[in-house]
Amino acid sequence: MPSPIMVVLASDNRHLLDQARAGLAAERAIKVVGEARVAGEAIQLVSRRRPRLFIVDLALPPAGGLPVLAQVRKRSPKTKVLAVDDRLDEERVLRVAKAGGYGYMLEEAVPAYLAKAARVMAAGEVWLSRKLTTKVVE
Repeated sequence: MPSPIMVVLASDNRHLLDQARAGLAAERAIKVVGEARVAGEAIQLVSRRRPRLFIVDLALPPAGGLPVLAQVRKRSPKTKVLAVDDRLDEERVLRVAKAGGYGYMLEEAVPAYLAKAARVMAAGEVWLSRKLTTKVVE
């Protein structure tokens, strides 16, 4: 049996963390190895645990998830980063990509798609929210 996909979550939004945990718990191949509620804690946790996937809320305090994403990519280059956002913002998607993010998901999609996104990204592919993909194509 292959080793599980190790995941670190970062958000100060309890509801989002609960949804993420619940969505990932159903998957035996995925293991949440840590949670952070502020930027510094998230960077330290990823540096220490070296997960395959880091899921970060773009509203993470104190300065948002983008600076955290960039630091994580510098400190743990093999870790794929999935940014979770509460609204569809094409400009933020571009900033996520430029900072080294490997995926973008709307918060509303977390319950239904987070486990699938984790598997896709752990396999080395990019994940983009369906709404974003539809908006780009239109």
